[in-house]
Amino acid sequence: MGQELTCLTVDKYSNGSISSQKDFVAVEHRLTIYLDDQLVSEILCSPKKLKELAIGHLISLEVIGLRSQPKTTLRSNQEGTSAYIQLEPAPRKVEPIIVPDAFDPVPPSLLLSNMSSLVETSNIFAKSGAAHCSAFFRDRTPILIHDDIARHNTIDRIIGDAVVRNISLDNGMLCTTGRLSHEIIRRCEIARIPLVISRGAPTNAAVKLAHSGDITIVGFARNERFNIYTHSQRIAI
Repeated sequence: MGQELTCLTVDKYSNGSISSQKDFVAVEHRLTIYLDDQLVSEILCSPKKLKELAIGHLISLEVIGLRSQPKTTLRSNQEGTSAYIQLEPAPRKVEPIIVPDAFDPVPPSLLLSNMSSLVETSNIFAKSGAAHCSAFFRDRTPILIHDDIARHNTIDRIIGDAVVRNISLDNGMLCTTGRLSHEIIRRCEIARIPLVISRGAPTNAAVKLAHSGDITIVGFARNERFNIYTHSQRIAI
């Protein structure tokens, strides 16, 4: 796997003049995913933590489950990386599911603080502006943090990393920088994430799915404000 960023010479225009300067550009990497030697998917991503991304992507596609025991082999060449995933026969044990009534409401200050700290963590975004970042928090502690050139890949990375590390995602909050589309909320539903927070807005399809899937959506979480679109009981207001 290569570096997340590369440095190029660009012509920058500012205040009526142009000059050649060095600037960072995000690297786009090709990942081909196989399950039991059968081609499943080919995606473009940032070139890091590809094992976790491949596993999370297959879970998001509902090809494998959260209780799977995947064994992953990575092989790289000039064209990109191939991830070969094999499933172990025995289901693994996971942390118990937290029922919705046991979820402690989140104070607005905690929600906004976690969202703010997330924005400051992405090295790719800070240097290139070409990435999204997501993090899974328990209280104020970021348990899992991932960034990528594609917003849905950040969620897949969170899910795959949780499976690899045997972490349950049903007793915390997911903060993300990207727009909340149906595909993002569906990933959260599959992973049993009860609270999803974004700096951006949700789509109508995402809101509809969150209503039926018992997921709290919070959008526009920035500058000391936010909108609650579904299941507001999880926010302590």
